[in-house]
Amino acid sequence: MDLPRFPRRIEGYDISTIMGQSSVGSMVVFEEGRSKKSDYKRFRIKTVDGQDDYAMLAEVIGRRFGRWLDQTSLWDSSFKKIPDLIVVDGGKGQLSVSRKRLMEMSLENLPIIGLAKRMEEIYKVDEDRSLSLPPKSEALKLLQRVRDEAHRFALSYHRKLRDADTIRSILDEIPGLGEKRKQLLVDHFGSFQEVVEATLEELYAVKGIPRAVAESIFRHFHRF
Repeated sequence: MDLPRFPRRIEGYDISTIMGQSSVGSMVVFEEGRSKKSDYKRFRIKTVDGQDDYAMLAEVIGRRFGRWLDQTSLWDSSFKKIPDLIVVDGGKGQLSVSRKRLMEMSLENLPIIGLAKRMEEIYKVDEDRSLSLPPKSEALKLLQRVRDEAHRFALSYHRKLRDADTIRSILDEIPGLGEKRKQLLVDHFGSFQEVVEATLEELYAVKGIPRAVAESIFRHFHRF
């Protein structure tokens, strides 16, 4: 791929959203061909309303490399290094918006590609034709692992936030539950289904939830 240096550090990026709700982005890191989970980062989308995956990806790229440019933030080891290769999940569109955001930050020399799922095509900057590697190529397999891991990491965070939002919206109907207590339930059970299926004893066990409130929650989900 005519990279300027050997890609010892590869970073992968993806977006997960449903109709613009609970939208998130992911950053995964591979060093020397292996995942480095201590450097993974998740981003909750802050500046984009509605379903605009391109704008969300641009936000994530901007926030990640903005942290690198801001020397005061480099206490976080995830942002200290610059990757030898950036992989975004997608084709020409995703590659274009990501490159544009890098150019706005004067980081246009960072190597970046898009890896599209449909035909496993690699898209490079300023090239109309995609690059196809042999299906059994170890290089392609590595890029696929980076792309798929970015997708998995984004999706898992999206599901977590969506479940938390669902729990909160349902718990709004129960008297005596403010934001602090709702957060306690979200943190303790992790998913809406687990709150619904919790026994009274399990609700009693949640620290910070009074017995009377626990009983109200239990009655709310077991009244029929």
